Amino acid sequence: MSRDPHLYGATYAFIFDNAGKILLQQRQNTGYYDGGRQVPAGHIDDGETASESIRHECEEELGITIKVNENNVFHIIHRINTERQYMDVGVKITERSGEIINNEPDKCSALERFSLDQLPSYISPSTLQFLQALDENTFYSELRE
Repeated sequence: MSRDPHLYGATYAFIFDNAGKILLQQRQNTGYYDGGRQVPAGHIDDGETASESIRHECEEELGITIKVNENNVFHIIHRINTERQYMDVGVKITERSGEIINNEPDKCSALERFSLDQLPSYISPSTLQFLQALDENTFYSELRE
């Protein structure tokens, strides 16, 4: 039986440097928070697990290879916007290899690191909610955009 999906999945990569600064992309040409900042993220493709999704997004967008296990998942957001519902999976990347590069300059105008106390003003609500969850050590939240 075929049906239109009503719940989508997305994975979000939280990559911190040794100084505790987080990597954020400046989005462009995507139709979602263009000009704003967000951690590297992407939809979970059909037949793909969340772990497979975050690995493929990091390779595709940043040119890095990551190691992921169940301990890396730190938060789930049930996000609802005017068009869709999502289950967003926040993944803290602790093991990676390769140099971070901008592999998608058509969708990302900049890659920059920010300290958590000096985040840019235009940042996606989901990224902010994930960061709050990291700080408060909560596993689940909901967000209406």
